[in-house]
Amino acid sequence: MRDSSFVAMAPRNRLIGLTGFLLFLASAILFVRYQYNLLNYLQYPDESETIVTAKMMAAGGTLYLDIFNHHGPLTFLSGLILEKFGSFGVPAHRVPIALLQLVALATIFFSPLLKDNLTRGLYTVVCSVIILRLLPGFFYAHAYMYQAIAGLLIIVILAQYTLPAICMKEALTDRSVVAGNLLIASLPFLNITFAPTAALLFIGSLRSPFLRKSWLWLAIGVVANLVFLGCVGSFRGYAVFHFYMNFKILPIYNYAVDSLHLFTNIFMVAIHPRSWFLVVAAVISMVCLALRERDLPWRTVCLAGALIVILTRGPSFYSTPFADAVLALPMVFFNKPLRTGRITNLSALALFAVCLFSISLILPMDRRRLDAGNVPLATEFSQLSDIFTSPGDKIIVYTVRNYEYVVANRLPASGNFFYFPWQEKYNENPRLGVKIDTCGEIRKNRPKIMLIDKWTVWDLYAWSSYGGCVQNILDADYTHILDGPYYVRKDILPRDKGIYFPHGDYQLTHSRVLEKGNEIPIMISSGSRFERAALKKIGILFNVADGMNGGAAELRLKDSDGREHVQRFSVSDLTNQKYRYFDLDPAVYTSGEIVSLGGSGVSTWETRAKQGAAGTCVVYEYAYEQRRFTPGCPIS
Repeated sequence: MRDSSFVAMAPRNRLIGLTGFLLFLASAILFVRYQYNLLNYLQYPDESETIVTAKMMAAGGTLYLDIFNHHGPLTFLSGLILEKFGSFGVPAHRVPIALLQLVALATIFFSPLLKDNLTRGLYTVVCSVIILRLLPGFFYAHAYMYQAIAGLLIIVILAQYTLPAICMKEALTDRSVVAGNLLIASLPFLNITFAPTAALLFIGSLRSPFLRKSWLWLAIGVVANLVFLGCVGSFRGYAVFHFYMNFKILPIYNYAVDSLHLFTNIFMVAIHPRSWFLVVAAVISMVCLALRERDLPWRTVCLAGALIVILTRGPSFYSTPFADAVLALPMVFFNKPLRTGRITNLSALALFAVCLFSISLILPMDRRRLDAGNVPLATEFSQLSDIFTSPGDKIIVYTVRNYEYVVANRLPASGNFFYFPWQEKYNENPRLGVKIDTCGEIRKNRPKIMLIDKWTVWDLYAWSSYGGCVQNILDADYTHILDGPYYVRKDILPRDKGIYFPHGDYQLTHSRVLEKGNEIPIMISSGSRFERAALKKIGILFNVADGMNGGAAELRLKDSDGREHVQRFSVSDLTNQKYRYFDLDPAVYTSGEIVSLGGSGVSTWETRAKQGAAGTCVVYEYAYEQRRFTPGCPIS
């Protein structure tokens, strides 16, 4: 009976095993698909700061000498490599992070702590769902920031080196010791705040059979990072911006190095709705790990200390490395093969199915959530930059809206490409000959356009307290446009250029509807009407009624000599809220209208200032390669 029962069960087990494998494969495919959707999901100024720094380095700038940054040099490695092959935005710079996520999950799957394929598959899939569904929205763990990189490296360190070294020393191999110590050595070169974490991980992972090898590869990792720093940056600048500023200048403005505040940060993480469950999981795992140490659990204490140091930065994305580390810690509960049986197998298949469904994007709400967080492909300032600058021109965006550089595809006109009070404070008494002269570089590069939002930092430090010299440049050489934080250099924007009305806010409306005998006048702004340079193209913004437009119409423009330019077009080809461009014979045009030739169902968009000045939404392209537009209108 036993033999026949076994024979009967074998095909069933094989079927369950095959089903589990197919579900695991499907989960891997859906994981990569979900990663692809995250490439354009949410962005934070720190991420675009990293990308802009990489772009400046690729353009020949020296990190920490020509380029101000608080982050470690290793942060910019992937970005620098990528920018050597072209100019890329946020999605491309997240690809290395996505690949590193796959590597981290692979090290979990192949960790010696997990003893059978079923456990490996389940544990890895659950971790992948957490990485995709929870950590991006809570901690920006999918973004190209040093916190995300550090967190993924810590997963690798724990899964392959530190956890086995603590509770399963016989599983240590030369390969895991080499990789573990190289990565531990690299953590401080992502940010100096990881130095205590790296030291505690190193001490807690040391085992006597690998003592010399551990020290050797730690030293090799440090030297390799120092060589990279020497190739791309300045040692003097690194010392100044990472040590002197952090410990001497920043405490004037915040409490980042105040011991009481650090402990407060730990408490805030422990009670924060987004992270308290991570703290609970970490504590339970640490207790289990400590019980598995035969003697005094000092190695577990080192590991706990390494993670607590991370929490001193507080909640939000600063906790990303801690959140990633907690994914690896519960592996200590699964050091024995899972007992398989019908209930176990069915439960595992059900868990696989739930995980697969959760990342399938079948539910409309999941797709809407990702779509709602899409990184904008254009901003008002990026469109202004396209109008006023060429690809080789440099711009300035202050105080800290770094994504504007990325979306505009323009480099900063100063190494201080974001601007805070402590940078100005440091420049009052620079050290080791390292100084980035913000206003000196702006005067030298003379950016054609700047975005200055004059942020009161943390509601404590007004723009006037740290932005005085920049404000002097604005007052002397720039014109404020569009009632926004936009400033254009006066020599390329004389006052009567049609770029703006002189007063107030604008109301966007539309003209009367085009019909036979009901022409639409083109209100050409005064600056463009009297512009001496000839227009070569004009774009008009149309409002199109659904299903009601059709037929033909003519654009009729009169030039300064009284001649008429006529161009026929199809009304049905117009797109709502899109500019329709017309090529012109180069001339100075003074008036115009749109006349129906049977066409109907469309109108033009117009803008009106509070004081009554009005204009048709028009983009003017001049023969001398410059563009102007009507204020208060969309500009693309």
